[in-house]
Order: sequence, then structure tokens, then C-alpha cells
Amino acid sequence: MKASYKLQLEQHQRRLGLTHKELNKLDRKHNDINLLRHLQSLEPKVSAPPEEEEPTGFYGEFLVINGTQSGSNPRHMHAYLAYDDEALTNSVQINGGQGHLFNIAQEDRLPLQNSTLQLKITMQNNTQGLDIGAYEGFTITNFTDEPLDEENTMSMVVNENQIDDGSCSVTLLVTYVPPPSGWSGTITFNRTSGGGTQFIYLRTDTGVIANGNTYTGANAFSVSLANPQSYVEISLDYQGQWEIGSQSFNPYFGNPYVYYEAPRSWYRYTIAPNVQSNLTYNFTTFYND
Repeated sequence: MKASYKLQLEQHQRRLGLTHKELNKLDRKHNDINLLRHLQSLEPKVSAPPEEEEPTGFYGEFLVINGTQSGSNPRHMHAYLAYDDEALTNSVQINGGQGHLFNIAQEDRLPLQNSTLQLKITMQNNTQGLDIGAYEGFTITNFTDEPLDEENTMSMVVNENQIDDGSCSVTLLVTYVPPPSGWSGTITFNRTSGGGTQFIYLRTDTGVIANGNTYTGANAFSVSLANPQSYVEISLDYQGQWEIGSQSFNPYFGNPYVYYEAPRSWYRYTIAPNVQSNLTYNFTTFYND
């Protein structure tokens, strides 16, 4: 067999993807010249595409609850489920204190049992914190740390017993404390006459600022009220025979509401946001013998 003829046969064999057995069968049917012509007329065999494997990953329900941390205000979020950063569900708004039940249909199930399911979350502007509370049905593998008003991703692998028509849930805990909108400034305590030892109690409707601080002649406290309706409450106590006399703010901006809460009386003042920021609380003492 000539080398050139053999080379042409090998080239056609590779092009057509023929086995030696298939080539020998054709060789028996054709002489050398006709065999080459016949091979030239043939098209390469097209392999049948491999059959796709049936997906075996998670499908079922996934409940997302928008919870609120203690002492915080609720905020809404937008959320959806995804696989490999491709959405599996529509994005929905979940208001604070509410939940949404997502559903992944069986025909949309994840490819494999250990495939990573993603929960995509975008928080309302100015949200200060987002934490994971209670959850069940899966193991968390990652939680991104982007700004909360941008999209973050919680990645998870669903537990084996929840793969088929499973039921998973997560509660997300939101932190948001609105910035103060009420009066903000400094209150300085000033004894204008008298003597003795006094103790200062100062609180607002949101917390305690001074709890029995001894008056030294230079007691100044920073105060920020949550809103225009917020108030400060002041109580002055004494030791020995020097009792509390008159007391009032300078500049004067209204009479207080006075009430007794054992073991002392309290003076409640509502301070409008437009009142000047530096206030002096004047008081007197007198000797009771």
C-alpha cells in the first residue's frame, strides 16, 4: 500500500471518526480509488448529546421573617431566593414584623443535594444592623458584609431531610434607632444660695443620665431628646438639714409637671427643639433647724 494512499485513509478515518473495523468493512466493498471517493463523500458522525442528569437538590418552602431587635424600630427589606446568583423567585418587600413564604417548585429544584441556596437581602436606607436570629432546615455557609442598603447574600446548604418538598425558615433581626429629633444641649446645675450637700437625679423618657451624682458646683450633663414631645425629669435630694428651696431653668421656658415617686419628687420639663442649647438649672437651699 502506497504511503500517500495510507495517509489519506488515516486522515479520512480520523475526520469521520471510524473504527478500524468500520474502515475494513468499507475497504472490502470498494477498490482503492472508489474507497477514497466514498470516504470523501461521507460526513463525520455526530455524537448524540449526553443525557442530562435529573436534578436532585432542594425544592419546597422557605419562610423569611423580618424581625426587630429589642429597642429598635422596624424597617422593610427586599428579598428573593437564588442559585448561583440567578433568581429562583421574585423579589418581594417584607415589612418589619412580617414574613414572606417563598416557594421553589419541583421543576425548579436545585441541581444537587449539596447545591448552595442563596437568600438575597436589601435593607431600607439607614438600617443600622442586620443579624440572623432563629433558623431551621439548613446550614449557613456564608453571609456577605456589604452596606445594608446594598444587596447582601446569605449562602446555605439545605439539610438532607429537607431536600424533597422541604420546609426551611429564618428570622432576620433588624437594628434601627432613629436619630434624635428633639432638644439637644447641656444642662448645668447651679446652686445660687445656701449650702449643704445635694444629689442630682436627671433622666429623660428614654434613659437615666445622672443617678444621685453629688453636686460639686460644676455639674454639666449632655442631653439629647428623642423627639419634640420628649422630656427631662429632675429631682434634687439633700443630706442633713440643708433642704432644697426654689428651682427653675434659666432661661425660663415653662412650669414643670411635678409628681411624687418614692422616695422623692420629680420635676418634668418638656423642652421644645428651638430652646437654646445651653441651659442652667438654678436652685437654692435653706437651713432647716
